[in-house]
Amino acid sequence: MGGGVSEVDNASIYRLLWPQLCRASQHVGPFQVFQAGGHFAAPVFDLTLWRRYRSAQIGVEAGRAQEVTVREESVMLVVSQYLGSQRRRRTWKPPNRA
Repeated sequence: MGGGVSEVDNASIYRLLWPQLCRASQHVGPFQVFQAGGHFAAPVFDLTLWRRYRSAQIGVEAGRAQEVTVREESVMLVVSQYLGSQRRRRTWKPPNRA
């Protein structure tokens, strides 16, 4: 973080970038233009944040996959119990009452 005053006038920026288009004098008008303020530097692309985001996204996907797996296991358990009860019912013979 830093601060400072830099003397900048727009005409000089245009002269630097497009000298053939701007044939302005050294100063524009009777006023001298300057800009004062602080500045700071921060990385635009933070790789650790991207990795944390991807890790969280993979965790969410893993949770969804685990949810599907648990649902499928529950369905298999219910179906196997139902089929087992149907099999027992079919093979069950009532006792002889003689």
